[in-house]
Amino acid sequence: MFKCHLGANILAPIAEPSCILDVGTGSGRWAIEVATEYPTAQVIGLDISNTLPNFPIPTNCRFIIADLTKGLHEFEDKSYDFVHSR
Repeated sequence: MFKCHLGANILAPIAEPSCILDVGTGSGRWAIEVATEYPTAQVIGLDISNTLPNFPIPTNCRFIIADLTKGLHEFEDKSYDFVHSR
């Protein structure tokens, strides 16, 4: 949806991100599109429920189930170049 309306999934001035986190990934579409756009970046989609995309998942993209309201203890501080949430 971002890409349709804004012309890009990421508008921030980052050239070569290595780690991207999509909080509340939902269908996973945004994470998959970004993983395709940035093949050298590791993209993680996080959601409270299982994400079952209807389309192929790039090897640099994975999905995890976690509850943001319980904290993100498994992630180190400053370990992501870009964090996306809607």
